Order: sequence, then structure tokens, then C-alpha cells
Amino acid sequence: MVRTERPSFGERHSRLEDRLRQRDRRGGDRSPDSRGRDGFRDRDSGDRHADGRPGGGGRPDDRDRFGRGDRHEHDHDRGRGHGHHDHGGSRHRHHHHHHPHHRWYAGNWGGDWYYSYYGPQWNYWWDRYPWLDNFGLTIWGFDPVASAFGYYGYVNPYVTQTVILPGTLYDYSQPLVPADPVFDDWATLDDPSQTALPPGVSPEAMQSFDLARQAFARGNHEEALRLVDSVLQEMPSDAALHEFRALTLFAQGEYQAAAEALYAVLSAGPGWDWPTMSSLYSEPLIYTAQLRHLESYRRAHPDEAGPAFVLAYHYITCGHTEAAVGQLRQVLQLQPDDQLASRLLRQLDPKISLPALPDVTKPPEQVGRIDPATLPGSWQARRQNGDTFELVLEKGGRFHWRFTRNGRAQEINGVYAIEQDGVLALEMNEGGTMVAQVNQTGDSMDFYMVGDTRGAEPLHFVRGPREAGPEQPALPGLPPRENAAPPEAPPARQDPAPPQDPATGLEPLPGPRLQPGTGSE
Repeated sequence: MVRTERPSFGERHSRLEDRLRQRDRRGGDRSPDSRGRDGFRDRDSGDRHADGRPGGGGRPDDRDRFGRGDRHEHDHDRGRGHGHHDHGGSRHRHHHHHHPHHRWYAGNWGGDWYYSYYGPQWNYWWDRYPWLDNFGLTIWGFDPVASAFGYYGYVNPYVTQTVILPGTLYDYSQPLVPADPVFDDWATLDDPSQTALPPGVSPEAMQSFDLARQAFARGNHEEALRLVDSVLQEMPSDAALHEFRALTLFAQGEYQAAAEALYAVLSAGPGWDWPTMSSLYSEPLIYTAQLRHLESYRRAHPDEAGPAFVLAYHYITCGHTEAAVGQLRQVLQLQPDDQLASRLLRQLDPKISLPALPDVTKPPEQVGRIDPATLPGSWQARRQNGDTFELVLEKGGRFHWRFTRNGRAQEINGVYAIEQDGVLALEMNEGGTMVAQVNQTGDSMDFYMVGDTRGAEPLHFVRGPREAGPEQPALPGLPPRENAAPPEAPPARQDPAPPQDPATGLEPLPGPRLQPGTGSE
């Protein structure tokens, strides 16, 4: 029986304390799949060579390729497990950023997208804190949590206006933070039917999303967009809904708006795989025509970074690695400060020449023992750039985190737990967990985010004069988020193959090309 009630504060606090105490019990394996990065690229390369493309002749049309079901057998089995996968014989949880009631969802990008692009930075954190995935934290998942707490800055370069949904407001200039899975105990990793669903998610909302997908499959993209916007009122942090929203915009040729949504989605985790994408279309040639239309738009508007970003996303989903690299290079030429495009490009082509990644800001190797009873109170910090932070820790296990950047105040509330070795876990009410190494000396406390890969300055807190009081209303700024649970396993099905290699890219590809809207050569 699936739980639908929200865990009480006491349950959440007790569970968080248990997760800290049991860190040594369920450590993961940081090793990527045995095929690793090369295996992902080899599969892509092999598929391209198999259809005769290098010589430009003997190329089957898209209809033939869509009939193949072997295109994307991904490293993590298309995400159809319970949110954990076997890497080198040890179970490792990825905690995909989709709710389990998305039963149509097959998986996300294959290969080691969760591991390799930070290399030595991630190795340091994993070697020192090998239990991080117990909190749903992977390389990809650190950035949105850090941005939500203000530890990192977050800029969506494609935001031109705030997206107004019916009856609510969603601001893509703010990070999308998918919620942690909600575990009653570790056994729920193997039995997702026992996990709690996000509060506020109703059968009516899921029925509306079913109707949205049906409308999309019929080609009624406007109705699909209206329906998914209505569902987002209840589930504003569901990455799958935002990715579907971006797909409806792509289908309508609204490429800049699609880029806004996709940037938020991909900042939180990898995008859909091809089986998931193709399942939303009644006829694969419809997708091919939409992709060709975007390619034509790119040729006519070479100076627009948003459409280039959207095209790179679709090329990655279809498995066209070289073409995706070409588009991402063009994105960075047009939008040099696009950190996500740089990250994706580094992942697709590790040998590419990009600015070196910053050194990790390491916490002290030796941290004094902390008495948790001395922590409650108000702690305040200020960075050199003027950002201010306040962390209020209550005796009962509640926390309030407030930060101000550029005159805009934001607040997060939740539960916390800390061990004597100075590992502090801050679990947001809306989902997502910040893990930090703190070093307390009297009325000062240095705060290092575990998993930082940007070389960010740690926060140097000093005890403030204010006493920790009852929970206060949250300040405006952060969008609401929902609690997520690991994805359920969809039924097995045969998936079509993606469209042929793109008609455009960094360099022209050999051979004839499909004509937009026809699917024929």
C-alpha cells in the first residue's frame, strides 16, 4: 500500500539522525559502469557505423530505425530499477529526479552522466565521505541544492520573463531542487510501494497529466501545455513535468521558452533517454519533422543561443554525440557564461579544451568533536561579495536558513541532525538535503558544503544575539518543492530507434538528409 500522508516532523528528524548514524552501513561504490565513458560513446559510434552512414550510402530511413528496439540499452538499465544500480558489484543509488507515479518514464541519459565530468573533485569527496548517496546526493545533484541554500549562485541564462502558471508562479531563474526519496527504513529501497508519495499529489493531478500526454500524442500541443501547467500547480518541483512542458514548447516552435525550462531541468539531473522521449509520440516521424524544423530554425538564426541549447539537448537524447558537441560549442560561443553547457560539453568530450576546474575547498582533515547541545541558536555569516546568511538551529531539531543576495532575501526551513564528527545534515521541508562538514570553536563555526566542486568560499559563521525561536513563515523567493520517491519499474516494451544523425551540426554530415515534415529523403 503506497503511503500518501506526509511524515511528521518527529519521524523526519528521527530518520535523518538514523541516516547519519548508519553512514558506514550503506556506503556506495563510486566506480562507473565497467564500460564507463568509453562504453557510452562506443555504443553511439557503433550504431552510426551500423547503418552505413560514413560512406553516405545504404542509409535506412527513419521509419526503419524507429522499428529497432536495441538503440538505448543504457548502463543503468533505463532507470527501471528502484533507484539503485549495480556498479562493479556494489549497489549504488542515483535517486532519479522523477516521481514513481510517472509509470511511462523509462530512464534518462545513459553512460556515467552522474560521475565523470568532475573527476578528481568528486573522487576527493567520495573517498572522504563514501556514504553521500545515502542522502540522494550525486555529482549532478549538488548544484541545485547548493543554489537553493545560496552557497552557489544560480543563473539561468535563457530566462527572459517569469513563467506564470494558472493560479501560481514558477520562476525558472530559481533552481529546481528535486526532493529526496522518503524512506521509512532502508528496506524501502527494495520496495518502493512502501515509500511516501509527495504531499499534495492527487489522483486528479495524475489523471490530468495522463490527459496531457494523450493530447500531446494527438498533436494538440496547446492543450497538453495547458494541462501540464495545471498539474505543476500541485507538483512544481517535478522535473519530469517541466521536461514534458519543455517538449510541448519545442513541438510548437517556442524554442527560447523551451530553453528556459530545460536549463532548470538539466541543472538538476540528466534528461530523458530516447525510449522515454519516443513513448510520448504516436508516430516517430512527427518527432523527426519537429527536430528538422528546429535544425532549419538554427540555420536561419545562428546567433540565438537558446535554440542551440535545445538542439544540443535533443541530440544528446537521440545519441548523436558529435552533433551535440558541435551545438554546445556554438552555445558557449554565444553564451560564454553558460555553466551547464560547459559541464555537458566536458562530459561529452573529456578531451575538449576548456578552462580548468577549480581546486576543491577542503575542510580540515582533523575536526574537533562537537557537542550537539552547544549548537542551538542563531549563527550568522557574510561573504566577501556581500551575501549574508543566517542559520537558526532549534533544540528540537528544526532549522531555518536565510540568505540575502543582491537585496533579495530567501528562506529555507526543515529538520537537521549532526554527529560529533561535525557532519551536519539539513533536510529541507520541500525535499533535498544539504550535507556539510562543520568545525566549531566556541562561538565560531566554519561551514564547508560536502560535494563542492566550484571551490566556493566556506561560510564562517559566528553566533548571533538572537535566540532560536519557533518556526517563522518562509520569505518569498524559492518556489515550493515536493517530496519525491524512487521511480517504479515501468513494464518492458519495445522502443523505436531515434531519428537519423542530424541534418545540421558543427560540420555537415555526409549522405542525403530528410526533408522537414516528410520523413523521406
